Amino acid sequence: MMPDNDYYGHRTALARYCGLKQLSPAVFGSIRHGWQPDLGDIGERTITAAPIFVWNEREQQQAETRQIPNVVAIGAPFIYGVASLRAGAERPPAGRGTIVFPKHSDGTVRVTQDCERLVAETERQAEGPFTVSVFYQDLHRPEMVEPFTRAGWRMVTFGSRDDPQFLPRMVLELEAHAAVVSDAVCSALWYGAHLGRRVRVLGAPPEVTMLDGHRPDTDLSARWPQLYGTGVEGPEAEALAAVELGVGCMREPDELARLLGWRSWRRYAAPLVRLAIDARHGNDLRLGREAPRSVRRSR
Repeated sequence: MMPDNDYYGHRTALARYCGLKQLSPAVFGSIRHGWQPDLGDIGERTITAAPIFVWNEREQQQAETRQIPNVVAIGAPFIYGVASLRAGAERPPAGRGTIVFPKHSDGTVRVTQDCERLVAETERQAEGPFTVSVFYQDLHRPEMVEPFTRAGWRMVTFGSRDDPQFLPRMVLELEAHAAVVSDAVCSALWYGAHLGRRVRVLGAPPEVTMLDGHRPDTDLSARWPQLYGTGVEGPEAEALAAVELGVGCMREPDELARLLGWRSWRRYAAPLVRLAIDARHGNDLRLGREAPRSVRRSR
């Protein structure tokens, strides 16, 4: 329904977990597509009957405090994807080396960072071999590519944001490594922690500029000091990730399918609302391109 629902293969992961034959059904509601330290600005809704699906209890409680209706914590789509891909295996395989996730830009956010410093600190403090994941919208930016290629690092990308196989590729790449590094606390760091990998923040905090010119703080060292030190791994990392990814909010397949509107009349309404949204704003945002002007003005 909402453009964010199409990102990173989240709907496909949720549908697979629920045992649906159709692997990309429209969701009646809006799925939070990435981790944030707090609920933040979730925008205005004209259809309050459509839930906003957040990841953890903190976000749901903040919504209640702000009197935002119909906000439901279900856990991150990543944990559902891992549950399906793992197929009964209790632990992920042992990994090797370090994968780095520089904080990425996209069509709505511009990120400026010191990738040279990130390379230097990672090589000094982490174990190789080294891999860097460059977001597809940053592949054309020399400052995001050349520092890693000069260092001889392996480079990967998981496809465009609307690719339903984005999340499975990411899971497999994370499981192939022993450590996960970023220059900011981000989704990928918590994903690695959920898998028990050693996770840590290295390099200078990136500068993020939103569409409206706002620059949020990316230095969260006071809130998660353990991530900025030697890092955490194993059960300690998993416990931290469980809070952020909402492991305790994870639903059984039948309940999740009901909440997402796949077990009621809402499964017919969601595609219609989706068409109406695309008719008004276009589908550039849904396809992971730069935000259309109508969306820019509304933020």
